Amino acid sequence: MNISKCFRGLLVALFALAFMAGCAEKKAPSPEDTEVPAVFSEADEAAQPLEEAVEATPEVDESTLTTTEKSVLDSKFGLLFDLDYRETKEVSQYFTYFTHKKRRVMERWLKRAEPYLPYIRAELTKRNMPQDLAMLPFAESGYNPYAYSWAGAGGMWQFIRGTGRKYGLRIDWWIDERRDPYKATHAALDYLQDLHERFGDWYLALAAYNAGEGKISRALRKTNSDDFFKLCANNRKLKYRYRLRKETRHYVPKFIALSKIFQNLDTLGFEPVRWDQAHKITPVEVPGGTDLLALAKAGGMTWKEFRHLNPAFRRQVSPPHWTTTAYLPVENAPKMMAYLNDPSSKPYAGYVAYRVRRGDSWWKISRRFGVPISVLKKVNNTRSNTLSIRQTVMVPGRGGSRSVPSATASSRKAPRPAVSPAPKAPTSCAGAIPSGPSPAVSASA
Repeated sequence: MNISKCFRGLLVALFALAFMAGCAEKKAPSPEDTEVPAVFSEADEAAQPLEEAVEATPEVDESTLTTTEKSVLDSKFGLLFDLDYRETKEVSQYFTYFTHKKRRVMERWLKRAEPYLPYIRAELTKRNMPQDLAMLPFAESGYNPYAYSWAGAGGMWQFIRGTGRKYGLRIDWWIDERRDPYKATHAALDYLQDLHERFGDWYLALAAYNAGEGKISRALRKTNSDDFFKLCANNRKLKYRYRLRKETRHYVPKFIALSKIFQNLDTLGFEPVRWDQAHKITPVEVPGGTDLLALAKAGGMTWKEFRHLNPAFRRQVSPPHWTTTAYLPVENAPKMMAYLNDPSSKPYAGYVAYRVRRGDSWWKISRRFGVPISVLKKVNNTRSNTLSIRQTVMVPGRGGSRSVPSATASSRKAPRPAVSPAPKAPTSCAGAIPSGPSPAVSASA
Protein backbone atom coordinates (compact mmCIF):
# COMPACT_ATOMS: atom_id res chain seq x y z
CA MET A 1 0.00 0.00 0.00
CA ASN A 2 2.75 2.45 0.96
CA ILE A 3 4.65 1.53 -2.21
CA SER A 4 1.56 2.27 -4.30
CA LYS A 5 1.12 5.71 -2.66
CA CYS A 6 4.78 6.55 -3.21
CA PHE A 7 4.51 5.55 -6.86
CA ARG A 8 1.40 7.70 -7.38
CA GLY A 9 3.10 10.61 -5.62
CA LEU A 10 6.11 10.28 -7.85
CA LEU A 11 3.93 10.32 -10.97
CA VAL A 12 2.09 13.44 -9.77
CA ALA A 13 5.40 15.20 -9.07
CA LEU A 14 6.79 14.34 -12.52
CA PHE A 15 3.58 15.53 -14.19
CA ALA A 16 3.72 18.83 -12.28
CA LEU A 17 7.35 19.42 -13.29
CA ALA A 18 6.58 18.69 -16.94
CA PHE A 19 3.59 21.04 -16.85
CA MET A 20 5.62 23.85 -15.28
CA ALA A 21 8.38 23.42 -17.86
CA GLY A 22 5.89 23.54 -20.72
CA CYS A 23 4.21 26.67 -19.40
CA ALA A 24 7.40 28.51 -18.55
CA GLU A 25 7.70 31.77 -20.44
CA LYS A 26 10.31 31.65 -23.18
CA LYS A 27 11.97 35.06 -23.08
CA ALA A 28 12.85 36.40 -26.52
CA PRO A 29 16.41 37.60 -26.75
CA SER A 30 16.79 41.34 -26.66
CA PRO A 31 18.74 42.93 -29.48
CA GLU A 32 20.91 44.62 -26.88
CA ASP A 33 21.58 41.51 -24.78
CA THR A 34 25.11 41.09 -26.03
CA GLU A 35 27.47 42.71 -28.43
CA VAL A 36 28.86 39.42 -29.75
CA PRO A 37 26.41 36.49 -29.47
CA ALA A 38 27.94 33.33 -28.02
CA VAL A 39 27.28 31.49 -31.27
CA PHE A 40 29.91 33.61 -32.96
CA SER A 41 33.61 32.90 -32.67
CA GLU A 42 35.39 36.16 -31.96
CA ALA A 43 38.29 35.17 -34.18
CA ASP A 44 37.79 35.68 -37.89
CA GLU A 45 38.48 33.13 -40.60
CA ALA A 46 42.13 34.19 -40.97
CA ALA A 47 43.01 33.39 -37.34
CA GLN A 48 45.35 30.43 -36.85
CA PRO A 49 46.43 28.50 -33.76
CA LEU A 50 50.07 28.50 -32.73
CA GLU A 51 52.09 25.74 -34.33
CA GLU A 52 53.18 22.83 -32.19
CA ALA A 53 56.87 23.73 -32.59
CA VAL A 54 56.29 27.13 -30.97
CA GLU A 55 55.03 25.65 -27.70
CA ALA A 56 56.92 22.34 -27.66
CA THR A 57 59.33 21.33 -24.91
CA PRO A 58 61.83 19.28 -26.92
CA GLU A 59 63.20 15.98 -25.72
CA VAL A 60 65.80 15.14 -28.33
CA ASP A 61 69.00 13.16 -28.61
CA GLU A 62 71.77 15.75 -28.64
CA SER A 63 74.28 13.15 -29.82
CA THR A 64 72.85 13.57 -33.33
CA LEU A 65 74.61 16.95 -33.67
CA THR A 66 77.45 17.02 -36.20
CA THR A 67 80.87 18.44 -35.39
CA THR A 68 79.99 21.66 -37.26
CA GLU A 69 76.71 22.01 -35.38
CA LYS A 70 78.46 21.48 -32.05
CA SER A 71 80.97 24.21 -32.89
CA VAL A 72 78.11 26.61 -33.67
CA LEU A 73 76.35 25.65 -30.46
CA ASP A 74 79.52 26.32 -28.43
CA SER A 75 80.17 29.72 -30.02
CA LYS A 76 79.58 32.95 -28.09
CA PHE A 77 78.22 36.08 -29.74
CA GLY A 78 75.37 38.55 -29.66
CA LEU A 79 73.58 38.55 -26.30
CA LEU A 80 75.26 35.33 -25.21
CA PHE A 81 77.38 35.07 -22.10
CA ASP A 82 79.63 32.34 -20.71
CA LEU A 83 77.12 29.84 -19.35
CA ASP A 84 77.96 26.59 -17.61
CA TYR A 85 76.66 23.26 -18.98
CA ARG A 86 73.65 23.09 -16.68
CA GLU A 87 72.49 26.44 -17.93
CA THR A 88 73.00 25.55 -21.60
CA LYS A 89 71.41 22.10 -21.60
CA GLU A 90 68.05 23.52 -22.72
CA VAL A 91 69.82 25.65 -25.32
CA SER A 92 71.35 22.48 -26.76
CA GLN A 93 67.95 20.75 -26.78
CA TYR A 94 66.25 23.56 -28.67
CA PHE A 95 69.21 23.91 -31.03
CA THR A 96 68.98 20.21 -31.87
CA TYR A 97 65.19 20.37 -32.12
CA PHE A 98 65.16 23.14 -34.73
CA THR A 99 68.14 21.90 -36.74
CA HIS A 100 66.97 18.26 -36.87
CA LYS A 101 63.46 17.21 -35.86
CA LYS A 102 61.80 20.51 -36.82
CA ARG A 103 64.24 21.60 -39.51
CA ARG A 104 61.50 21.92 -42.16
CA VAL A 105 59.44 24.01 -39.75
CA MET A 106 62.43 26.30 -39.21
CA GLU A 107 62.91 26.61 -42.97
CA ARG A 108 59.26 27.61 -43.36
CA TRP A 109 59.54 30.17 -40.58
CA LEU A 110 62.60 31.73 -42.20
CA LYS A 111 60.71 32.20 -45.47
CA ARG A 112 57.71 33.61 -43.62
CA ALA A 113 59.92 36.12 -41.81
CA GLU A 114 61.60 37.54 -44.92
CA PRO A 115 59.04 40.32 -45.59
CA TYR A 116 59.32 41.61 -41.99
CA LEU A 117 62.95 41.10 -40.95
CA PRO A 118 64.32 44.17 -42.80
CA TYR A 119 61.89 46.50 -41.04
CA ILE A 120 62.50 44.96 -37.61
CA ARG A 121 66.25 45.05 -38.11
CA ALA A 122 66.09 48.72 -39.12
CA GLU A 123 63.97 49.55 -36.05
CA LEU A 124 66.39 47.75 -33.71
CA THR A 125 69.33 49.62 -35.24
CA LYS A 126 67.50 52.92 -34.95
CA ARG A 127 66.82 52.30 -31.25
CA ASN A 128 70.29 50.90 -30.54
CA MET A 129 68.76 47.63 -29.38
CA PRO A 130 70.39 44.17 -29.81
CA GLN A 131 69.82 42.67 -33.25
CA ASP A 132 69.16 39.31 -31.57
CA LEU A 133 65.75 40.62 -30.55
CA ALA A 134 64.60 40.04 -34.14
CA MET A 135 64.52 36.36 -33.13
CA LEU A 136 61.71 36.93 -30.65
CA PRO A 137 58.86 36.51 -33.18
CA PHE A 138 60.34 33.11 -34.10
CA ALA A 139 60.08 32.06 -30.45
CA GLU A 140 56.64 33.60 -30.02
CA SER A 141 54.78 32.61 -33.18
CA GLY A 142 57.11 31.41 -35.92
CA TYR A 143 56.72 34.91 -37.43
CA ASN A 144 53.01 34.30 -38.06
CA PRO A 145 50.93 37.52 -37.92
CA TYR A 146 47.69 35.49 -37.74
CA ALA A 147 48.72 33.28 -34.79
CA TYR A 148 46.65 33.12 -31.59
CA SER A 149 47.60 31.20 -28.47
CA TRP A 150 45.20 29.25 -26.26
CA ALA A 151 45.41 32.16 -23.80
CA GLY A 152 44.32 34.70 -26.43
CA ALA A 153 47.70 36.28 -27.21
CA GLY A 154 47.78 37.38 -30.84
CA GLY A 155 50.05 38.35 -33.72
CA MET A 156 53.65 37.49 -34.45
CA TRP A 157 54.73 39.28 -31.23
CA GLN A 158 51.95 37.52 -29.26
CA PHE A 159 50.54 40.45 -27.30
CA ILE A 160 47.77 39.76 -24.85
CA ARG A 161 44.87 42.19 -25.17
CA GLY A 162 45.68 44.31 -22.13
CA THR A 163 49.33 44.83 -22.99
CA GLY A 164 48.56 45.43 -26.66
CA ARG A 165 46.06 48.17 -25.80
CA LYS A 166 48.47 49.66 -23.26
CA TYR A 167 50.99 50.11 -26.06
CA GLY A 168 48.51 51.65 -28.48
CA LEU A 169 47.16 48.69 -30.46
CA ARG A 170 43.45 48.70 -31.29
CA ILE A 171 41.68 45.35 -30.81
CA ASP A 172 37.97 44.84 -31.53
CA TRP A 173 35.52 43.04 -33.81
CA TRP A 174 36.73 44.99 -36.84
CA ILE A 175 40.47 45.02 -36.47
CA ASP A 176 43.29 43.48 -34.43
CA GLU A 177 46.40 45.62 -34.69
CA ARG A 178 48.40 42.97 -32.87
CA ARG A 179 48.41 41.41 -36.35
CA ASP A 180 49.77 44.57 -38.00
CA PRO A 181 53.46 43.61 -38.45
CA TYR A 182 54.64 47.24 -38.34
CA LYS A 183 52.50 48.72 -35.55
CA ALA A 184 52.94 45.57 -33.45
CA THR A 185 56.73 45.73 -33.93
CA HIS A 186 56.77 49.31 -32.75
CA ALA A 187 54.67 48.36 -29.69
CA ALA A 188 56.81 45.28 -28.92
CA LEU A 189 60.07 47.22 -29.03
CA ASP A 190 58.57 49.91 -26.81
CA TYR A 191 57.58 47.20 -24.34
CA LEU A 192 61.00 45.53 -24.45
CA GLN A 193 62.73 48.84 -23.86
CA ASP A 194 60.52 49.47 -20.84
CA LEU A 195 61.29 45.99 -19.49
CA HIS A 196 65.03 46.42 -20.00
CA GLU A 197 64.93 49.79 -18.24
CA ARG A 198 63.13 48.13 -15.32
CA PHE A 199 65.33 45.02 -14.97
CA GLY A 200 68.64 46.21 -16.43
CA ASP A 201 69.20 42.85 -18.16
CA TRP A 202 67.99 41.62 -21.55
CA TYR A 203 67.44 38.03 -20.44
CA LEU A 204 65.27 39.18 -17.55
CA ALA A 205 63.45 41.51 -19.95
CA LEU A 206 62.73 38.53 -22.22
CA ALA A 207 61.52 36.43 -19.29
CA ALA A 208 59.23 39.28 -18.23
CA TYR A 209 57.94 39.58 -21.82
CA ASN A 210 56.85 35.96 -21.50
CA ALA A 211 55.64 35.77 -17.90
CA GLY A 212 54.86 39.38 -17.03
CA GLU A 213 56.97 41.91 -15.17
CA GLY A 214 55.13 41.38 -11.89
CA LYS A 215 55.86 37.65 -11.89
CA ILE A 216 59.58 38.17 -12.55
CA SER A 217 59.89 41.00 -10.04
CA ARG A 218 58.35 38.93 -7.24
CA ALA A 219 60.48 35.91 -8.06
CA LEU A 220 63.69 37.98 -8.08
CA ARG A 221 62.82 39.57 -4.77
CA LYS A 222 61.91 36.35 -3.03
CA THR A 223 65.03 34.47 -4.27
CA ASN A 224 67.40 37.43 -3.92
CA SER A 225 68.54 36.74 -7.50
CA ASP A 226 69.91 39.28 -9.94
CA ASP A 227 69.91 37.44 -13.26
CA PHE A 228 67.77 35.00 -15.19
CA PHE A 229 69.91 31.90 -14.72
CA LYS A 230 70.28 32.35 -10.96
CA LEU A 231 66.53 32.85 -10.80
CA CYS A 232 65.94 29.55 -12.62
CA ALA A 233 68.43 27.78 -10.33
CA ASN A 234 66.52 29.07 -7.28
CA ASN A 235 63.07 28.45 -8.73
CA ARG A 236 62.31 25.45 -6.48
CA LYS A 237 62.94 27.56 -3.39
CA LEU A 238 59.83 29.57 -4.25
CA LYS A 239 56.36 28.67 -3.09
CA TYR A 240 54.44 26.98 -5.87
CA ARG A 241 52.35 30.06 -6.71
CA TYR A 242 55.49 32.14 -7.28
CA ARG A 243 57.49 29.63 -9.32
CA LEU A 244 58.30 30.25 -12.94
CA ARG A 245 56.55 27.89 -15.33
CA LYS A 246 58.62 25.60 -17.52
CA GLU A 247 57.61 27.73 -20.51
CA THR A 248 59.31 30.77 -18.96
CA ARG A 249 62.37 28.85 -17.75
CA HIS A 250 62.83 27.52 -21.29
CA TYR A 251 61.98 30.79 -23.03
CA VAL A 252 65.45 32.35 -22.90
CA PRO A 253 67.24 29.09 -23.86
CA LYS A 254 64.93 28.77 -26.88
CA PHE A 255 65.66 32.38 -27.82
CA ILE A 256 69.42 31.77 -27.57
CA ALA A 257 69.19 28.59 -29.67
CA LEU A 258 67.22 30.39 -32.39
CA SER A 259 69.74 33.23 -32.38
CA LYS A 260 72.63 30.80 -32.82
CA ILE A 261 70.84 29.11 -35.73
CA PHE A 262 69.94 32.37 -37.45
CA GLN A 263 73.46 33.77 -37.26
CA ASN A 264 74.88 30.57 -38.77
CA LEU A 265 72.37 29.65 -41.47
CA ASP A 266 74.99 28.98 -44.14
CA THR A 267 77.17 26.89 -41.84
CA LEU A 268 74.17 24.83 -40.74
CA GLY A 269 72.98 24.22 -44.31
CA PHE A 270 69.93 26.50 -44.29
CA GLU A 271 69.17 28.78 -47.22
CA PRO A 272 70.26 32.35 -46.45
CA VAL A 273 67.63 34.96 -45.70
CA ARG A 274 66.83 37.13 -48.71
CA TRP A 275 66.94 40.67 -47.37
CA ASP A 276 65.35 42.11 -50.53
CA GLN A 277 61.96 40.48 -49.90
CA ALA A 278 60.43 43.27 -47.83
CA HIS A 279 56.94 44.23 -49.02
CA LYS A 280 57.05 47.27 -51.30
CA ILE A 281 54.06 49.11 -49.91
CA THR A 282 52.56 52.54 -49.47
CA PRO A 283 50.89 53.12 -46.07
CA VAL A 284 47.65 55.08 -46.50
CA GLU A 285 45.09 56.37 -44.03
CA VAL A 286 41.62 55.09 -44.97
CA PRO A 287 38.40 56.66 -43.64
CA GLY A 288 36.01 54.80 -41.39
CA GLY A 289 33.68 52.35 -43.10
CA THR A 290 35.87 51.93 -46.18
CA ASP A 291 34.82 48.99 -48.35
CA LEU A 292 38.12 47.10 -48.28
CA LEU A 293 37.06 44.42 -50.75
CA ALA A 294 36.17 47.08 -53.29
CA LEU A 295 39.47 48.83 -52.53
CA ALA A 296 41.33 45.59 -53.26
CA LYS A 297 39.42 45.07 -56.52
CA ALA A 298 40.20 48.63 -57.58
CA GLY A 299 43.87 47.67 -57.47
CA GLY A 300 43.34 44.40 -59.33
CA MET A 301 43.89 42.39 -56.16
CA THR A 302 41.99 39.47 -54.68
CA TRP A 303 40.88 39.68 -51.06
CA LYS A 304 43.52 37.08 -50.16
CA GLU A 305 46.28 39.21 -51.70
CA PHE A 306 45.03 42.36 -49.95
CA ARG A 307 44.74 40.61 -46.58
CA HIS A 308 48.27 39.22 -46.96
CA LEU A 309 49.55 42.81 -46.84
CA ASN A 310 46.94 43.88 -44.26
CA PRO A 311 46.54 41.05 -41.74
CA ALA A 312 45.15 43.37 -39.07
CA PHE A 313 41.77 43.73 -40.81
CA ARG A 314 39.32 41.12 -39.58
CA ARG A 315 36.46 42.19 -41.87
CA GLN A 316 36.06 43.33 -45.44
CA VAL A 317 35.00 46.76 -44.23
CA SER A 318 37.21 49.03 -42.13
CA PRO A 319 36.02 50.10 -38.64
CA PRO A 320 33.32 52.78 -38.80
CA HIS A 321 33.88 56.30 -37.50
CA TRP A 322 37.69 56.24 -37.27
CA THR A 323 40.57 56.05 -39.70
CA THR A 324 42.92 53.09 -40.02
CA THR A 325 46.11 52.36 -41.91
CA ALA A 326 46.05 50.20 -45.03
CA TYR A 327 49.21 49.04 -46.79
CA LEU A 328 48.88 49.24 -50.57
CA PRO A 329 51.30 47.71 -53.10
CA VAL A 330 53.39 50.50 -54.59
CA GLU A 331 52.52 49.49 -58.15
CA ASN A 332 48.76 49.32 -57.41
CA ALA A 333 48.54 52.33 -55.10
CA PRO A 334 47.50 54.99 -57.68
CA LYS A 335 44.39 53.06 -58.77
CA MET A 336 43.49 52.21 -55.20
CA MET A 337 43.88 55.78 -54.02
CA ALA A 338 41.72 56.88 -56.96
CA TYR A 339 39.02 54.55 -55.62
CA LEU A 340 39.31 56.14 -52.19
CA ASN A 341 38.78 59.53 -53.85
CA ASP A 342 35.68 58.19 -55.60
CA PRO A 343 34.38 55.07 -53.81
CA SER A 344 31.17 55.06 -55.86
CA SER A 345 33.21 53.62 -58.76
CA LYS A 346 33.15 50.14 -57.18
CA PRO A 347 30.48 50.26 -54.49
CA TYR A 348 29.84 47.78 -51.72
CA ALA A 349 31.87 44.74 -52.77
CA GLY A 350 32.52 44.15 -49.09
CA TYR A 351 28.87 44.60 -48.09
CA VAL A 352 25.72 42.57 -48.59
CA ALA A 353 22.45 44.46 -49.03
CA TYR A 354 19.87 42.37 -47.18
CA ARG A 355 16.15 43.02 -47.78
CA VAL A 356 14.14 42.61 -44.54
CA ARG A 357 11.37 40.01 -44.72
CA ARG A 358 8.37 39.19 -42.55
CA GLY A 359 9.48 37.75 -39.20
CA ASP A 360 13.00 39.21 -39.39
CA SER A 361 14.62 40.94 -36.41
CA TRP A 362 18.05 42.34 -35.67
CA TRP A 363 18.77 39.18 -33.72
CA LYS A 364 17.82 36.89 -36.62
CA ILE A 365 19.87 38.87 -39.14
CA SER A 366 22.77 38.88 -36.68
CA ARG A 367 22.67 35.10 -36.39
CA ARG A 368 22.21 34.58 -40.13
CA PHE A 369 25.30 36.55 -41.12
CA GLY A 370 27.44 36.16 -38.00
CA VAL A 371 27.65 39.91 -37.34
CA PRO A 372 26.97 41.38 -33.87
CA ILE A 373 23.80 43.44 -33.49
CA SER A 374 25.74 46.48 -32.30
CA VAL A 375 27.85 46.37 -35.47
CA LEU A 376 24.79 46.07 -37.74
CA LYS A 377 23.21 49.08 -36.06
CA LYS A 378 26.39 51.13 -36.27
CA VAL A 379 26.86 50.35 -39.97
CA ASN A 380 23.22 51.26 -40.66
CA ASN A 381 23.31 54.35 -38.45
CA THR A 382 20.33 53.42 -36.29
CA ARG A 383 19.49 52.80 -32.66
CA SER A 384 16.00 51.51 -33.31
CA ASN A 385 15.14 47.94 -32.33
CA THR A 386 12.42 47.70 -34.99
CA LEU A 387 12.71 46.83 -38.68
CA SER A 388 10.31 47.40 -41.57
CA ILE A 389 9.48 44.83 -44.22
CA ARG A 390 11.48 45.53 -47.43
CA GLN A 391 13.89 47.75 -45.51
CA THR A 392 17.49 47.31 -46.69
CA VAL A 393 20.11 46.44 -44.08
CA MET A 394 23.78 46.71 -45.04
CA VAL A 395 25.84 43.79 -43.70
CA PRO A 396 29.67 44.05 -43.66
CA GLY A 397 31.76 41.16 -44.95
CA ARG A 398 33.32 38.82 -42.38
CA GLY A 399 36.81 38.89 -43.84
CA GLY A 400 37.01 35.41 -45.34
CA SER A 401 38.34 34.52 -48.76
CA ARG A 402 35.01 35.64 -50.22
CA SER A 403 32.52 38.27 -49.20
CA VAL A 404 29.41 37.46 -47.20
CA PRO A 405 27.19 35.06 -49.20
CA SER A 406 24.61 37.08 -51.10
CA ALA A 407 22.03 34.35 -51.68
CA THR A 408 19.66 36.00 -49.21
CA ALA A 409 20.56 39.52 -50.17
CA SER A 410 18.68 41.81 -52.47
CA SER A 411 20.02 41.85 -56.00
CA ARG A 412 18.91 45.42 -56.50
CA LYS A 413 21.22 48.33 -55.97
CA ALA A 414 21.23 49.21 -52.30
CA PRO A 415 21.38 52.64 -50.73
CA ARG A 416 24.70 53.88 -49.45
CA PRO A 417 25.53 52.65 -45.93
CA ALA A 418 25.57 55.28 -43.23
CA VAL A 419 29.30 54.81 -42.62
CA SER A 420 30.41 54.92 -46.24
CA PRO A 421 33.91 56.25 -46.89
CA ALA A 422 34.36 59.97 -46.79
CA PRO A 423 34.91 61.49 -50.24
CA LYS A 424 38.11 63.30 -49.27
CA ALA A 425 41.45 62.06 -50.59
CA PRO A 426 43.42 59.69 -48.40
CA THR A 427 46.54 60.83 -46.66
CA SER A 428 49.70 59.13 -47.83
CA CYS A 429 51.44 58.23 -44.62
CA ALA A 430 55.00 57.09 -44.79
CA GLY A 431 54.87 58.11 -41.16
CA ALA A 432 51.82 56.00 -40.36
CA ILE A 433 54.13 53.21 -39.32
CA PRO A 434 55.23 54.62 -35.97
CA SER A 435 58.81 55.67 -35.38
CA GLY A 436 60.37 53.83 -38.28
CA PRO A 437 61.16 53.90 -41.97
CA SER A 438 58.59 53.02 -44.56
CA PRO A 439 58.39 49.24 -44.89
CA ALA A 440 58.95 49.71 -48.60
CA VAL A 441 62.58 50.41 -47.75
CA SER A 442 64.64 47.27 -47.17
CA ALA A 443 67.51 47.17 -44.72
CA SER A 444 70.72 45.97 -46.25
CA ALA A 445 72.02 42.60 -45.15
